[in-house]
Amino acid sequence: ALTPSNMYAAAIYWSITTITSVGYGDISPRNGDEMLICTFYIMLGSCIWAYIIGNVCGIMSTLDVEGIEHNQTMDALNVFVHDRGFDQALCRRLRAYLQNSKELAKAGRYKEITQRLSPQLQGEVSRESTAWVKKLWFLTSASTEFFVEVANQINGGVYEPGERIEWANSLFSVGKGVASRDGRVRVRGCYWGEDMILESFELKNPHSAFALTFVEILTLSRDALFDVLEDFDAERQQVRRACVKMACRRGILHCAKLIMERTRKLGTRRDLDNIWNEEGKSTARRPADGIPMMDWDHLLSD
Repeated sequence: ALTPSNMYAAAIYWSITTITSVGYGDISPRNGDEMLICTFYIMLGSCIWAYIIGNVCGIMSTLDVEGIEHNQTMDALNVFVHDRGFDQALCRRLRAYLQNSKELAKAGRYKEITQRLSPQLQGEVSRESTAWVKKLWFLTSASTEFFVEVANQINGGVYEPGERIEWANSLFSVGKGVASRDGRVRVRGCYWGEDMILESFELKNPHSAFALTFVEILTLSRDALFDVLEDFDAERQQVRRACVKMACRRGILHCAKLIMERTRKLGTRRDLDNIWNEEGKSTARRPADGIPMMDWDHLLSD
């Protein structure tokens, strides 16, 4: 008999089966009790299925945290350029820049992971990540602890093609991409600016570099390096010796350049004494440059 309880059981069964998209199938309950039992197991199966799907979605959404953050940044950029009404050429440049700086955003997270490691593991990781620093001829024998501290002082930046990489009193290295400086192509692992250890700006090469592609530049400032050297006596002595050698070599070249420029202007040998007294001698006697007395006849003959 069709009782109110059977009607409610049928209604609940029909609604749950429809909402959960289970389907009615070839085998169906015949009375109210069977409908209630089927409804209970359908609800139980739906909860289990929803739990599984939720966990799978949670795992998938956390596989690439940096990628999610990057996509959110790109979405924010799209809203920004749309609200400001920028032209399409500038929009494309902005999107290309953020797209190529994605790897740089990971560096901050990698640094946090490295700091949570043991000192020995930090040293091994730092030696791998700062391999370009170890290429410096005056830091080849530096300790592992020194490289760990140096790695924490390295910063990065991204430049678009054709952009000038301004000179600073820092050590530069190409982390990704291609750049050029002084007519030489610089690829990943190449560095310049090692003359930052000198005190005299006259002996440094202040030429800027240029990005040929989207390039990631890693920098280590002079102040940061010397702050680290305060705690490492052996490495500080190595850098000091390298500074003296570099100052002597570049000081001699700088003095010779001044002499040649003046001789080209004057064009006579009888003014050699004036050249020595006015420029060459004053430059050579500076302790920072370390230039010894020169044989002028031999220098000009060469």
